[in-house]
Amino acid sequence: VLESGRKKNRQFTEWPKFPPVKRDIAVIVDLNISSEAIEAEIRKAGGELLRSVELFDIYRGDQIGKHKKSYAYTMVFNSDNRTLTQDEVDLIINKISDNLNKLLNATIRKKEIEI
Repeated sequence: VLESGRKKNRQFTEWPKFPPVKRDIAVIVDLNISSEAIEAEIRKAGGELLRSVELFDIYRGDQIGKHKKSYAYTMVFNSDNRTLTQDEVDLIINKISDNLNKLLNATIRKKEIEI
């Protein structure tokens, strides 16, 4: 048993030199829109600085409309040669939001914050 574990080739990924930036986005769409279609548009609009997209929640309920659903994604942005600024990431998020709205008639779900 121990020998079989040793023969596996393991690959290691180098740690990023610059800190990643994580952002969550919740997208409200019609029921006929798939999570794959949304993810594809996020990846296209995110460009080379978008390193990963992960679906973490699907919601349906009266709060967003009878014929709607919400998909929530975590996105990770990073650069190989510099630290990204919040403004850079905000511009990418805005581009993603605009493209989702134009191409899939999606709206971005806003989180209400009480002060």
